[in-house]
Amino acid sequence: MKTTRIFYFMTVTSLLAGVVVMFAYDMATGAICTLVILVILGLLYLFVFKTLMKSERLMQTGVPARARVVTARYTGAIINDVYKEYDFTLEVFPEKGEPYETRTRGLVPIEEVSHFKP
Repeated sequence: MKTTRIFYFMTVTSLLAGVVVMFAYDMATGAICTLVILVILGLLYLFVFKTLMKSERLMQTGVPARARVVTARYTGAIINDVYKEYDFTLEVFPEKGEPYETRTRGLVPIEEVSHFKP
């Protein structure tokens, strides 16, 4: 929920700043500033906050389970010269219910890749 609060705080603060500009300077300038801020916040939400909010919700409502890595496929991406990105196929063993397979993407530190085996 922390990410949600941060996003809402940024949105309200930005809108208030746009309103202040509307009344302090010029209505058109304030409207343009507010519109630009909303577009930027919308893009941030789509590409950053939406994923973070889903992760937070999963951590709060999800149920712990053991999993086994079935396959790990290197995507070819290296992040900040520190991590290699992999697509994983996992077999999940929940405490209640039947095992199932799922796919996810994750990062493995480059210095640990030689020790990493599915």
